Amino acid sequence: MICAFGCVLLFLSANLCYGAPPGQIDSRVVNGTEAGDNEFPFMAQYVRYGVPECSATIINEYWVMTAGHCVDGKEIRVSDVRAGTNSVRNDTGVLIHVSEFVFHENYHYDYINDVALIKLVQPLTLGPRVQPVPLPEQGQQTAGGTVATVVGWGATESESSAETLRKADIPVWSDEDCQEAYAGYEYQVLEEDICAGMPEGGRGECSGDGGGPLLVNGTQIGIVSWSRKPCVTKGSPGVYVEVSFYVDWIKETTGRS
Repeated sequence: MICAFGCVLLFLSANLCYGAPPGQIDSRVVNGTEAGDNEFPFMAQYVRYGVPECSATIINEYWVMTAGHCVDGKEIRVSDVRAGTNSVRNDTGVLIHVSEFVFHENYHYDYINDVALIKLVQPLTLGPRVQPVPLPEQGQQTAGGTVATVVGWGATESESSAETLRKADIPVWSDEDCQEAYAGYEYQVLEEDICAGMPEGGRGECSGDGGGPLLVNGTQIGIVSWSRKPCVTKGSPGVYVEVSFYVDWIKETTGRS
């Protein structure tokens, strides 16, 4: 586990996907910049009742990946995935209904093994705007100090929200530094987690960014899980699921080679 966090943006909704229960942990990205057109073609949105709630990434034509807490307890009949767009507007991209949620066998709502796979009722059409996300090797580690990028739809500041995809660069923290930062906190930083954020605060994820990716050289090393509230507090990096612990499970479940 290594720590890495970035600036993912808040969804346009009062019913946003938080990295933790309301009033405890917020997961919105602050102080990012707008992503380029087709810069992140693997980005997707988990949509419920027509409203984006969490970020996600495309694994293959039939599957996307997000944080477990994003879809825990959600009803399939009102769940969709939107892909192929940088916008949160309902008239952009392609919207496909969900057929199944698959949680890691050891998932727990306290952000333990906080990863889920979403199966679609029909396949996405791959092209310039829709592509699978590159995955790391099983067990691959990321060194503290590595510059990572967090991407998503979230707030650019405490009260405003963004309509287009945004990104932010932040450094990965060492396991030791991240665990020290959250010593005695309500939630634990686990071996299967990775942390990232600015040591001085001011830039990183926040509400609406849950389930989105943390990237190093275009490869997804993390999934936005939780962070201390208020967002981007000094000395409190974002905590992500470390994808390299789950690559074999992802491939086995989705049939990705």
